[in-house]
Amino acid sequence: MKNIFALLKKDKEERTLYFSFAKEEIAKKNLEQIKFLSPMVTGLLLLFFCLAWFIIKDWQITPVHIAFWPVMAAFSLFIRAKETCSTRCVFWYSWGFEVLVLLFCGLIDLSGGPNAPGSFLPLVLVALPIVFILPLEQQYALLSASFLFYAAACYQVKSVFVCQYDIFNAASGLFISLPLAHTVLRLRIRDQNTQTRYKYLSMTDVLSSLLNKAACEEAVKDYLKWGQNKTGCALVMLDIDDFKQVNDTQGHYIGDMLLQKVGGMLKQQFRTSDVVARFGGDEFVAFLKDCADPLFVEKKCQSIQQELCCISQQQRFAVTCSMGCVYAKAGQKVDFVQLLKQADRALYEAKHSGKNAYELHGYADALSLQ
Repeated sequence: MKNIFALLKKDKEERTLYFSFAKEEIAKKNLEQIKFLSPMVTGLLLLFFCLAWFIIKDWQITPVHIAFWPVMAAFSLFIRAKETCSTRCVFWYSWGFEVLVLLFCGLIDLSGGPNAPGSFLPLVLVALPIVFILPLEQQYALLSASFLFYAAACYQVKSVFVCQYDIFNAASGLFISLPLAHTVLRLRIRDQNTQTRYKYLSMTDVLSSLLNKAACEEAVKDYLKWGQNKTGCALVMLDIDDFKQVNDTQGHYIGDMLLQKVGGMLKQQFRTSDVVARFGGDEFVAFLKDCADPLFVEKKCQSIQQELCCISQQQRFAVTCSMGCVYAKAGQKVDFVQLLKQADRALYEAKHSGKNAYELHGYADALSLQ
């Protein structure tokens, strides 16, 4: 019993995380589904009306049939006109679509007379939960409420013989939909987790577990584009001194171990909000967000040098680095390419000053460089 409760709790947590972290993608998929299904349902209604005339003897169109088509057509036109929607709006549009379809399908199955069997509601009860990505508990509540409404109405308008079959069919559709909806959602969560893992691997340097160069550039450019450097920022470019000599004298395995240690050390030195990456070879980059104090950058460089002394003691050979740092003041408009070039120039100066050093420059904009 404990294992069952543990599994249910884990399943609930995974679903909660999925709807929390993938809400924008969920909204996008739901909106695509609504835009696809609403005109399709409108067209299928016309097809069913035409088929019913030829297949069902003495079939008569009812006011419910007539009302369903213009309502769905109006809903379809309304949705098609929406180019972009907030996640909240898409959420309510999805529920609106489900409520409309359930309501009208239930009314159509009830409007045929006391001896006319229902046809649509059981199918809709099975299909709707797997069409949209919505919280299961809310889906179950809506489907159960629709079934109870339909069952109560059946007793009022249908003959006893037809009523029992209609309620049984609707109940079957409801009970089939519950595990089916859960299974489909589990598959969607698994697919999302797989995509997230592949995205993580594509952004990560395997050796150091830091961001790779492309992911780093994208993250920094996004920050500079949307953050507009309101609180200042800094870029630290770090290069391990004489790393080729480490590979030549200690072997590539030891060199790789050293890169791993340096990567782990940098991850601890900087905040989770900062962007830390391995640019390639023995070169690392750290972009500090919301950093307006050059003294803070200096202290960070000194702390890195101290940590490298500890690594030297562990490795039993000297490990030092050179760092080129550039900081930009709050409100200063920063270009990523220029920031990178200036940090690289500062690194060059640190290297040629005797290594095991750092150079800190203020960011110079394009006009200052001319």
